[in-house]
Amino acid sequence: VKGSFGRAYRAPSLNELFFPGFGNPNLLPEDSWGGDAGFEQFFWEKKISTSGAYFYNDVENLIIFTGSPLRPQNVARARTQGVELEAKISPVESLEFRTNYTYTDAVDADTGKRLVRRPWHSGRAGISYRYKRLQANLDWVLIGDREETSRGFREKNPGYTRLDAMVTFDLNKHFQVYFRGENLNNDHYDEVLGFDNPSTRLFVGTKARV
Repeated sequence: VKGSFGRAYRAPSLNELFFPGFGNPNLLPEDSWGGDAGFEQFFWEKKISTSGAYFYNDVENLIIFTGSPLRPQNVARARTQGVELEAKISPVESLEFRTNYTYTDAVDADTGKRLVRRPWHSGRAGISYRYKRLQANLDWVLIGDREETSRGFREKNPGYTRLDAMVTFDLNKHFQVYFRGENLNNDHYDEVLGFDNPSTRLFVGTKARV
C-alpha cells in the first residue's frame, strides 16, 4: 500500500505573460495541493506487477489556454481526480510488456464545467526489449475525447490513437544514437482543435552525457 501528499507552486512563464499578441500580464501564479493512495502487487518472483491508485488535486488560479482570442487565463479554482491502473510483465530480464489506463475528472470547481483539453480516458500499451547496448520500444497511445472552447462555444475534440517507436544504441558510456518514429499509423487528429497534427514523423539523432 502506498500514498503521497504534496503542495506545489507555479509562476506564469515569460511566454504566458508577455508573448506579443498572446501573453496575459495579469496572470496569477498557480497554488495547488494534492495526493494519491493506492497499491502495488508483485507476482511470479516479481516478473509481474500490478498497481492502482486514486488521485486528487485542488488548484487555485490554474492557468489554461482558452477564450477568444486564444490567450492564457486563470481559473479561480480547479479540481482533478481520477484513477490510474498499470500492469507490467517481464517474462525474461530483457523483455517487458506494459499497459496503463487513466480516468480523469477535471472540472472548474466554481462553474462545474469540465476543464478544456483534459481527456476523460487515456492509456498506453507497449513493449520494450534490450540486448546488450541496443534497446527498442514500441508504444500504442490512446487519448480520448476532450472539450475545447472555440468561437465562444464548447466543442468536442475527438480522441485518437498513435503508434510510436524508438530504437537506441549506446556507442559507449558517453554517446548514444537513436531513431524515433511518431504517429507511425498516420492517424489524423487535432492536438488542439483546429490545428491538424503532422502525419508520420521520423527522427535520427545522438545524445551525449557526462
